[in-house]
Amino acid sequence: MDFDNTPPFDLADYRHMQKAIPGVDGFYTLVRAIAETAIARKGRILIVGAGGGRELEVLGPSDKTFAFTAVDPSTGMLDTAKACAAVAGAAERTEFIAGLVDDVPADAPFDAATSLLVMHFLPDDGTKLAYLSAIRDRMKPGAVLIHADVCLDGTGMFRRTVPSFLRHAVLAGLSEEQAALGPDIISGMPTIGERRTRQLFREAGFTGTTLFYTGLWYRGWTCRAA
Repeated sequence: MDFDNTPPFDLADYRHMQKAIPGVDGFYTLVRAIAETAIARKGRILIVGAGGGRELEVLGPSDKTFAFTAVDPSTGMLDTAKACAAVAGAAERTEFIAGLVDDVPADAPFDAATSLLVMHFLPDDGTKLAYLSAIRDRMKPGAVLIHADVCLDGTGMFRRTVPSFLRHAVLAGLSEEQAALGPDIISGMPTIGERRTRQLFREAGFTGTTLFYTGLWYRGWTCRAA
């Protein structure tokens, strides 16, 4: 996929569409709480899929003054992340890399990494495992991974909860047409269930997997680099 030929990225529209995720603001608040309690002051955090800028927006103002490496394959979206870092007062503490995890140097291990709503786009043909392994290879032993994905065990639960998702999205301020985009997109994703996700964490070299967030199809976990 040519990420530089994707449609122009509209930050306001992206933030608006994220409202469809149940408890999205509380979820990102939890991400910050986990980071501030699990990572030392001035710790180095790898942000994978940083283009939306939300991780920098949330973690940048922390008084722990984290340093960030933000990687995303889309240069256009990375420009948005740069703008978010500037607003958060974290621009001078952030390195930006246009590319994939493999493009991040592995010779300076990170104290933590975030992978939020990224891996569910990758096929489970070895690509998901390679993605997690590449993140693990860039982390110090004991470093925390904060990870979130759409998580589905088969199609039954998905079909049963689509009406609730659609109604929640409308109550959150989306139009019915905007709300309908969510299930349409998710139904085409190569999603996996919780059991398979935990297995991939283990195979990639992570331990101590803990579920910290659930919102319909969305799951958030923490685990540690073994």
